[in-house]
Amino acid sequence: MRRFPEQNDIWTRVGKMINPLNVQNEDVSIIDFVHAMPLNPKFGAMSRRYYSFAEHSVNMYDHLDAYMEEIVEKFDKSESQKKTDKNKAVNEDKRYVSDIKKRHLRLFTLLYYAPRPYLAAIIGGFESYKYHYARIAAAIVNGIGLSYDDFKLCKPMLDYIDVEVDKCIYPYWNSVEDKYLFLQPQKAQEEYISRFNRDSDIQIKILGQGYGLIVPNFKSNGQGIMDFNLPTVTI
Repeated sequence: MRRFPEQNDIWTRVGKMINPLNVQNEDVSIIDFVHAMPLNPKFGAMSRRYYSFAEHSVNMYDHLDAYMEEIVEKFDKSESQKKTDKNKAVNEDKRYVSDIKKRHLRLFTLLYYAPRPYLAAIIGGFESYKYHYARIAAAIVNGIGLSYDDFKLCKPMLDYIDVEVDKCIYPYWNSVEDKYLFLQPQKAQEEYISRFNRDSDIQIKILGQGYGLIVPNFKSNGQGIMDFNLPTVTI
């Protein structure tokens, strides 16, 4: 029997009712965040163009893939500086970003924003987001068989890539010119899944059809509803 929803509960795409502020490993699902990320816009949707977290994650993936050698070297040097303590004693057991498989590094770019849909409806982007982010990120990363310790090691690198991609997007996300073609949610989801499947042992499959465009369906009184759906996905 389903329990009655409490204040912080959300219903997920797969039909689970969870509390994102007290999430457990079994609460998270690949299907949920792959469905939600294309429907969650960056910049709070306060822009002329629809730019989803799925598309942004795809851009992060492509940016790392294109500049992996120099980015990894940059953050290996950063870790190397941390490796020596005040007494110049060396911790030989310390790991570096370069110790992590390249395909896992690319997957981490796709998972970087995966916790956001779980928290956005409850706490948005406030400081408490950072506190709860870690727990959901750990459940997601561990849930697909990757190491959360590796993800934490890569977090500064992921933060850097996030900012670098934002810099590339800022000139266009509120522009009236079509120099940058933003993706509709279904296309963003397809691009996200294609990259995920390149590097993950878990493969996501698309079942059925969705609507490729967001089409306003206006009523006679002038109110509009968004007649939109995404294909069903499974693993």
